[in-house]
Amino acid sequence: MLTWDELVDICSLQMPVPNPVIFERALKDLAEPEFARITECLEAEKLYTTVVDTNNYELPMGVVRIKMVYYKGRKLDPVKVENLKSGEQYQSGDGTTLRTGRPQKYYTQNDRLYLVPCPTEAAALRVHFATLPVYTTRKYIAQTGTTTTILYLDIGIPGLATDTVTFSNVTRSLTGACSAYSYTGNRHKYTVAAMAGQVAGDIIEIPTYPYIPSIPEIDVMKLIPYALAMGYSFRENTTKYERKMAEFFAGAESVKNERAMRAYPEDVVTDNPVIR
Repeated sequence: MLTWDELVDICSLQMPVPNPVIFERALKDLAEPEFARITECLEAEKLYTTVVDTNNYELPMGVVRIKMVYYKGRKLDPVKVENLKSGEQYQSGDGTTLRTGRPQKYYTQNDRLYLVPCPTEAAALRVHFATLPVYTTRKYIAQTGTTTTILYLDIGIPGLATDTVTFSNVTRSLTGACSAYSYTGNRHKYTVAAMAGQVAGDIIEIPTYPYIPSIPEIDVMKLIPYALAMGYSFRENTTKYERKMAEFFAGAESVKNERAMRAYPEDVVTDNPVIR
């Protein structure tokens, strides 16, 4: 599998630019998420335990499309909230008393999954979905001067470079260690202590494991046109920028069509990609 450094090197050989970071950021922050969105080549699942008389549950970050929802092993039917019939969701006409029972349908709204009717027991709820790559936040910009910094990172613990993470300021002589963390929702909250001398505007870098592509290995080369387009944009070469972007989208559409022709079953999923 190609590493990000190897992908960046390929881009640089084709079109050198003053700062190769343009290519790296384009690949990991722009090209790969867009490719995953178009092709739905990354699939994942999340397991919940329903709560009695609670009809909605927070979806993971980066969901592209819900594919399957199972309640106690039974597949639920998707529905648009505007298509729910009178009495399906609420007991009365006032729209406040939820109808309870064994869920039969689901819909999504504001990044939450809603079950209809509302479950009456704690049971297994399994959601299959197409997802975007999972990333880490590599930099934090201090908003105010403080000796304790709270960071919210969309990354699991295995994605951090060490158990005790050192945060190094890249503009001034300043370091601090991660002293504690807690998990809230789908985000990890880190308390970084001993940040003496931090002032507003400081940029703190977080060391992580080397990044590897999350999309299938066979498709990683299809990210290159996007990165090259960003390089041409940097050079203000609109013609070549548009040409490379068109090449990227054509490649992504071809992968999408190939996956459809191979008839990937909707209920075959893999774990969320992680940074190793």
